[in-house]
Amino acid sequence: MLVYPFLTTGAVAQYPVVRTARRKRLETVTPGGHVSRMLAGGPGELTWRLEYAELSDSEAAAIEALYAAARGGLMAFTFVDPLANLLAASEDLTMGAWSKDPLLNVGVTAPGEFALSNGSLAAQGVQQGVAVPAGAPCCLGAEVKGSGVTLSLGGVSRHFGGASGWQRIWVSGFGLGEGTAARLDVDGGGQAMVRGLQVEAQAAPSPYKPTYGPGGVYPQTRFATDGLEVSATGPNRNAVIVILKSKVAE
Repeated sequence: MLVYPFLTTGAVAQYPVVRTARRKRLETVTPGGHVSRMLAGGPGELTWRLEYAELSDSEAAAIEALYAAARGGLMAFTFVDPLANLLAASEDLTMGAWSKDPLLNVGVTAPGEFALSNGSLAAQGVQQGVAVPAGAPCCLGAEVKGSGVTLSLGGVSRHFGGASGWQRIWVSGFGLGEGTAARLDVDGGGQAMVRGLQVEAQAAPSPYKPTYGPGGVYPQTRFATDGLEVSATGPNRNAVIVILKSKVAE
């Protein structure tokens, strides 16, 4: 499987990053002049413009190697959006994107806010698989209050004690490819409030970005240009502009 390369710093991209969303629209005009507009069926399209400077020779070579392996824009690869929450349906833990242990009750207390009640003496939790490329740094964050909880991502776990007020917690890990699991466990017999679950392709969290459908991992991404021009700006220093596009489900 082809995967868009990460930089040696662990970042997906450098700033500035520009992301553009496009959706087809149908427009009809009646004989009386009334205009009606609606979204057309089929997938929309996301485009990213990534501007790189000061790339090492090995970093530039990795992008060139992917361009060659993908035969330009012919073949698709997986791209992890550096601006997105990688979790699907972060605003609804009752949706099918999430799996929960049998003795954990998930209740909705407000839009995007959930009460997790553990009826077992052992930890019980919710989890979601996220296809973070193997070895890529990532982090899982959430806001919680109530009983103690444990966050787990990429084989790394971190326990947090109970709190009476909302606290932002997070854990850093590394992607394991398709086997990467983001998980939150509630201590045995505990009750915790949870909101703002987020996985990002970086080692520390940024402000929460809610998702209502698919997360920010795009396995059908392609190069959007007919060429790739890497400019050497000095010894072991390179610059390149990369434009990517991906079809996304509505």
